[in-house]
Amino acid sequence: MFDNAPDDLPKFKKPPVVEVALSVQFAELSGFGNVHLGLLWNRYRDQYPRVEEHLPLADVEEKFEPQQRDIGVIIEAVDQPPFPRLWFMNNPGTRLIQVQRSRFIHNWRKADTEEPYPHYPDIREQFLAAYRNFEKFLEDESIGHPSIRQCEITYVNHIDASGPLGHDQSARVLTVFTPEFSDDFLTTPEDVNCSLRYRIPGDVGKPIGRLNVQFQSAFRSADHRPVFVLNLTARGKPPASDIESALKFLDLGRRWIVKGFTSITTKAMHERWERLK
Repeated sequence: MFDNAPDDLPKFKKPPVVEVALSVQFAELSGFGNVHLGLLWNRYRDQYPRVEEHLPLADVEEKFEPQQRDIGVIIEAVDQPPFPRLWFMNNPGTRLIQVQRSRFIHNWRKADTEEPYPHYPDIREQFLAAYRNFEKFLEDESIGHPSIRQCEITYVNHIDASGPLGHDQSARVLTVFTPEFSDDFLTTPEDVNCSLRYRIPGDVGKPIGRLNVQFQSAFRSADHRPVFVLNLTARGKPPASDIESALKFLDLGRRWIVKGFTSITTKAMHERWERLK
C-alpha cells in the first residue's frame, strides 16, 4: 500500500490511507496518577502543544482458546471516575500521542491538511522516540516499567464513493462482495457494514494475533462526501514484553495489513490508486 514498502510488498502511488496508529497495551501502571499528567506533558509539549482529555480505552486481548472465539474485552470495575486518556497533539493535528494507565498510542492523521502520507518507517520512528520518552519519564518518577502484553497497528482508509462508485457499489471495492443473488427479490444494498477476521500464524503454526477488517459506508465529516471506510487492524501478543519485541510484532502486523489490503480490494480500485507493483 506504500511506495517505500519492502520489495516483496505491494506498492501504490495514491493509497487512500488517512490514519495510522501504533499502539502497545501493558499491565496497568497503578502508580501513574493524576499528579503525573502535567509532568508527562512537559516531556512532549514542544512538539505536541495541544492537549485533550478523553475516556480510557478498554483493554482488548486476542484469544484463541476453545469456546473463546470472540475477542476478550477486559473492563475493570472501579468505584471512582476512570483515569483519563490524554491526547498530546501537534498544532496541525496530524501527529497525536495517547496515554492512559494501560496503553501508549502514536497516531498519524491526514486531518484537514494536504500533508502526504509519511510512510511506515517514519511513523515507526516517531512512535519509538515518543515511547522511549514515556519509558524515561516512568523511570525518573519511579513509577515502574511497562510490561507489554498486546500490540496493535491500525490503518484507516477513506475510499471516495462519490459519482458512479456509490454506497451501493461495494462489490466494485472489495473482492469478498459479489452482485450475484439467488433471485430478483433483493438487489444491491443501499449501504454496507461488515467485519472479517483472519488469524496470524506464528513460527510453530499457532496463532499469535489477528487481522481484523472492518468495512462500512459513511459520509466524511469535513465535507459530507460519501466514502467507504476500510479499517485494517493487526493485533496480538509480542514474543516478549519489551519494546523491541513489540516492534517485531508491529512490523509483522504492518506486513499483514499491506498484503491484506491488496488482497481484499479489487483490481479496478488498484488502478484508481495507481498500483506500482
